[in-house]
This record gives sequence, structure tokens and C-alpha cells, in this order.
Amino acid sequence: MLKRNLESMFCIIPALMFGEPSCHPLTHYESFYEAFARPVEKGPEAFICYSDVPDPLFNVIMHLSCVDVREKVDAILEKAPSDKPISFWLHPMNHAPGLRSILQEKGFAPLITCPLFTWTVKETAEAKADIRRADMPIFHEIVGKVYSFTEEVKTEFEKLMEKIECENYLIYEAGVPIGTATLLVKGSVGGIFNDATLPGRREASRAMTQFLMHRSLELHLDELVLLSSPEGEELYADLGFNKVFDIEIYGRP
Repeated sequence: MLKRNLESMFCIIPALMFGEPSCHPLTHYESFYEAFARPVEKGPEAFICYSDVPDPLFNVIMHLSCVDVREKVDAILEKAPSDKPISFWLHPMNHAPGLRSILQEKGFAPLITCPLFTWTVKETAEAKADIRRADMPIFHEIVGKVYSFTEEVKTEFEKLMEKIECENYLIYEAGVPIGTATLLVKGSVGGIFNDATLPGRREASRAMTQFLMHRSLELHLDELVLLSSPEGEELYADLGFNKVFDIEIYGRP
């Protein structure tokens, strides 16, 4: 009985530490992934979502909180799609002792460490830039180039984007498209995705983000969340976004 009570306590620790789960930015981020595909598992123990895109960032175990971590990881891997790379996200909302070592034993390696950011929507200056609703073939060309998509990933990503209700944008300089972004809305929260700028045009990310911040105000949203690249951390902090924590993403082919 004592063991079962301890297990129950450990499984709810993330909620106690971070407040009501539905209010946490990572939980908002999980809800955006539900637009990509139906979760395999969604609850206090794990959030698991696999899409048709053969890329580890689209097939994720976004949080994991349990006592028998090795047993849980084995069960996840046994049921995971064999034809797609997957990733586990390591961060403070997990309660999974030894998870990093277990993943390394099973051939997972760190892919990238991404800061999770949130911004409370408020009055903000509109960006002075040429930003338009996206011509999707151009949008996909830029995203595929910046993120080095294979042809298979690019094909499935394009299919995925056709299914999602969202706002896609291109930013132009002297009439030439140089960057992209997507605003995905769930309730009163917006998520920024597909922030991609061509090499040497990183400054376009600032204008695009300012545009989406202003757009979120027009849509009467309460909050924006995004997962940044390490290179983008300084930019988002400078724009007033608050860093929640770093997420270490471990992947395996």
C-alpha cells in the first residue's frame, strides 16, 4: 500500500511543482501537437504523439513522469513506429529518474537543446516589414532548405500543413521572400512554428516575431509560446519573451 501511495505521489509531482498542468506552457505546446496527430498517450504519466513526418521533432515523447522508468521506456519503444525516428524531451516537468542514462543505453543521443519561451500578450508596436500570407510552395521551399528536410520529410510535412488550421506567413525584402513563420491558435494561446530565415537573413526573425506578437493582440490571445533554437534565445529574450526552461531533445534514428 505504501509503495502504491508513493507511486501516485511521484506521478503528480509535476502538477504540484508547476501549478495546474493546463496552465503550463509545455502543456500548451502539447495541445499544438494534437493538431499534427492524435496522441498515442496523453496524461500525467506521458504525452506521446507520432505523426506521418519521418523526423524526430514530429514524433515525440514530450514528457514522462513515472516510477518504473525503464519499464515505461521499454513499453514505449516496443509500440513506437519502427519506420520513423522518435525523440524524448528531457526537462524539469519530467519525473523520470535515470531517464537520460536509460536513453543513452538504448542508442539515443542529444540532438539539440531548445529553450521554451512564453509571452503574455499586450500592446506592442507593429513590425515595419513586408509580411504577407504565405504562397505555400515558396513557404515550403524556404522551410525545407533552412531545416535541411529530406524529400520524404518535405513531402509529409507539406501534407501535414495542408491539414492544419493556422496562419502561414512570408517576410519579403526588396520583393524577395527570405523567411517564414506559422501561427497556430488553440483557444486563447498561440504557438509560433516554422520560424525559418534564409542564411544571412537572421534579422528577419525579429520583424516576423514582432508581427506575430501584434497579430496575437488582434486575435485577442492571452499568451504566445514557442520553442526556440539555441541561436534564437537572445532574440526572443530581447523581445520580452520569458524563458521557462531548456528542453534537451534526445533522438534515435
